[in-house]
Amino acid sequence: MKQLRLEVLLLALAPFAAGCGCGGPRIDVDDAGNNVGPTCTDDAQCAPSGRCVMGHCQDVALTDAMVLCATNAECDADAGFVCLPSTGQCIHMEPVDAGEEPDGGGVLPACFDGEPRSCGTSKFGECRLGTQTCGDGGFGSCSGVVNPLDEVCNLRDDDCDGLVDEPKTMPGSNPSYVQDAIVKVSDNLWIYAYEASRPDADATKQGIVNARTCSRAGALPWTNVTYNEAVSACGTVGMTLCELNDWLGACHGKSGSCNWSFTPTDGGGDCNSYSDDANGRRSTGCNGHDVTQTPGSPDTDALKPAGSKPECYADLNEGNVFDLSGNAKEWTVGPNSPGENPLRGGSYNNSPNGLTCNFDFSVAGPDLRLPNVGFRCCSHNEP
Repeated sequence: MKQLRLEVLLLALAPFAAGCGCGGPRIDVDDAGNNVGPTCTDDAQCAPSGRCVMGHCQDVALTDAMVLCATNAECDADAGFVCLPSTGQCIHMEPVDAGEEPDGGGVLPACFDGEPRSCGTSKFGECRLGTQTCGDGGFGSCSGVVNPLDEVCNLRDDDCDGLVDEPKTMPGSNPSYVQDAIVKVSDNLWIYAYEASRPDADATKQGIVNARTCSRAGALPWTNVTYNEAVSACGTVGMTLCELNDWLGACHGKSGSCNWSFTPTDGGGDCNSYSDDANGRRSTGCNGHDVTQTPGSPDTDALKPAGSKPECYADLNEGNVFDLSGNAKEWTVGPNSPGENPLRGGSYNNSPNGLTCNFDFSVAGPDLRLPNVGFRCCSHNEP
């Protein structure tokens, strides 16, 4: 019995790029010498308006030239064309000899064994299209696909809508937007749960991009920042640098009387008792100066990723605020700002007494810039 022979109708398309195309995708021609587009294996290798059809990039905007289809009714049935659902193209089916039955009773299968196609929802941002292969008359699972995720503050387009780190006021075509870790302190006060960081920061680097600020666990805080730069950074997310009294309200915790933002989880003290003995201090406590046990051994004091000390937080009714004691000193807005600005909370190179909420020895002018000074943002309106 003669097998059905399928001929994919690939009409001539305009070249994707002028000139020699050296170093780019190979441009193929069919038997008639017509350009059938650059070679490809999936849609991600084609122009934004293109798709990979039977190994060649084709522009889906050129519907008249391509004879795209969704049903057989959109193809020239009198000339023997039918719609192949897997590629969305009209294909020609050569008639069988008189008296012979076509394979499969003349019913066109959904796809043909070994035929590949792209799958997934997007090829933009962090998303990637996958590949499905036909077998037993149907397409298998989508391999290699990366679908949209919720947008987070990381200098990436996680939700694949063409926008990076978009705020609540401009979410883009995907409704997801950056939701920083923010804790409600009172009916009219919200505060960053973590010390502010840059969007390109991670656990090993502080980043360099100043486009916006983030509140995210696991990222090194944004330090070496002046008072005015901290004010501007909070403004990028519609918030303000924390006022001194607001910062204190968070540090004192829900009891309103804590000396440290320290909350041991197994009865090892409380927020009003913090060991001054470095050898006996809990490793899960706050990141302050630890006297080395062996004379002459290296000083290991250093800035750590936000939230890396699991018991160094102020316990509030609506959540926990980390590292108000230690890690990085924090700029606040005081009664004499911007000329004289309080630095609160102490840092990784301060002793326990310097990590208390009420320690007020440090103030600085607006141009101070130090590696152990950072900030966090507050708001009197729900962000």
